[in-house]
Amino acid sequence: MFHWNDDGTFTVESEQDVEPIIDRNKAAANENKKNTRGRDVFPVASIPVTVQYEWAKRYGITNIFDEQYWPKVKRLLNDPEWRYLRTSEIIL
Repeated sequence: MFHWNDDGTFTVESEQDVEPIIDRNKAAANENKKNTRGRDVFPVASIPVTVQYEWAKRYGITNIFDEQYWPKVKRLLNDPEWRYLRTSEIIL
């Protein structure tokens, strides 16, 4: 949503129901506990767009796929506050 402020500036507000993504991540994490042995590649997280916006605002991570931000992204994905973004318990 786009809001004009009284001072002539604007605010962009985003809203997303992340519950289905979180539920899917939890299910995937449980499944991956059993099925990661012997696999070379598998997803470790699913990060909703609104969380990506929040990370940009709070931590300056403007592109989660850019290698320069990977140390911060890994730290956040290993942080208990963001544990439900994980689809695997593999330590990053």
